[in-house]
Amino acid sequence: VNRDLLSSQELLSLMKQCLTVYFDDLYPIMPLFKSSMLAQWLDGPLGSNERSMLLAISALVVTFLCGRSESIIGNRQWDTVARFCIAKSLSVRSEYDFVLDSSVSTLLASFFISIAYFELHDSHHTWFYLREAITLAQALGLHKSEYYDGMNSADALYSRRIYDILFVTERSFAI
Repeated sequence: VNRDLLSSQELLSLMKQCLTVYFDDLYPIMPLFKSSMLAQWLDGPLGSNERSMLLAISALVVTFLCGRSESIIGNRQWDTVARFCIAKSLSVRSEYDFVLDSSVSTLLASFFISIAYFELHDSHHTWFYLREAITLAQALGLHKSEYYDGMNSADALYSRRIYDILFVTERSFAI
C-alpha cells in the first residue's frame, strides 16, 4: 500500500466526507455511537484509538461506495484508498497497546476493518478482525450486565447494539 497516497490534509478531508456518507447511508443499519461524539472528535485533538476508528470508518465507507463517488476519492481506485485507510488505521493502532485499551473505539475499529475487508473480498482478514472485535467486546465485558451498571440509558443502548451487531455479523458471515 502506498503510504503517501494521501497527504495529511487530504486524509482529514476524506475522513470528514466519509463520516457524512456514513451518517447519511450506513448509520441506519449500523447506529453504533452518537453522531455528536464523532463531530467533536474531528474538531479537536484525537487520541490514537479515536483516530484509528475514524480511519477504519473511512475504509468501510470507501468500500461501501466501491468507486461510485469520485467526489470523495477523486480519480483514485476505491480499493487502493480503502487499503490505504486500513493500513493507516492499523499503523495508528500500533502506537498504543490496543489490547489493553478499555474503549469501545478500539473494538469498533476492528469491526469496521473487518467489514471493509469483507467488501474487498478478503475472507481471511474479514474473519480475523471480526473475531478480534468480538474478543475485545468480551474483554470489555459488553456481555455482562455489570458493564451497564451506572451507565446512562443512551450509552447502554449503543453498547448493547454494538454487542448485538457483532454477533449478527458473525452469523451472517458464517452463512
